[in-house]
Amino acid sequence: MVFSGIFLISTGILALQILQTRIFSFTLWHHLAYMVITIALMGMAASGTWLSIRKKPYKNPYRFLSFCSLAFSVTTMFSLSIATRIPLDTYMADKTTQFGYIFLYYMILILPYFFAGATISYIFILIRKKINVYYLSNLAGSALGGVAIIPVMEHLGGEGAVFVVIFAGLVASVLFTLVR
Repeated sequence: MVFSGIFLISTGILALQILQTRIFSFTLWHHLAYMVITIALMGMAASGTWLSIRKKPYKNPYRFLSFCSLAFSVTTMFSLSIATRIPLDTYMADKTTQFGYIFLYYMILILPYFFAGATISYIFILIRKKINVYYLSNLAGSALGGVAIIPVMEHLGGEGAVFVVIFAGLVASVLFTLVR
C-alpha cells in the first residue's frame, strides 16, 4: 500500500509541475511560467525543514501520510483556482502591488508541494531498511507523471488534468488509510 501511495503522490506532483507550467504559460506570460520550478523547490524544502525541526514522531504515521495526501489534493484545487484569479501584471505602474501579488502566488502555490513533499519525506523517514524499493517507486511515479500528463492534457484539457492530479492524491490518501 505504501509503495503504491508514494508512486501516486510522485506521479501527481510531477504532473502538477508540468500542468502548472502549461497553465501559467497561458494565464501569465511564458517567461513567468518557469517560476513553477522555484515554487516546487520551495514547497518541498519547506516540508523537509518542517519535518526535521519537528522531531517528535507521529502516533499513527499512516494517518499523517493520509492527511498529507488528502491535503495535497485539496490544496492543488484551492491553489490553482485562487492563483488564476490574482491579477498579476509585471508591466503595471504599481510595482508594490505586483510584488504583493507575486508573494501571494508563491504562498498559495507552495501548499500542494509542501504536503506532497511531507508525504514523500516522511515515508523515507519511516522506512529506512527498504529505502531503495520506495525510492524506486518515487522515481517511477515521477517518470509516469512526467510522461502521462501530456496525453491527459490533450484529451481532458487543463481542467480535466487538474482533476486527474487531484484524484491521484485522493487514491494515495485512501491507500495510506488502509495500512495497518
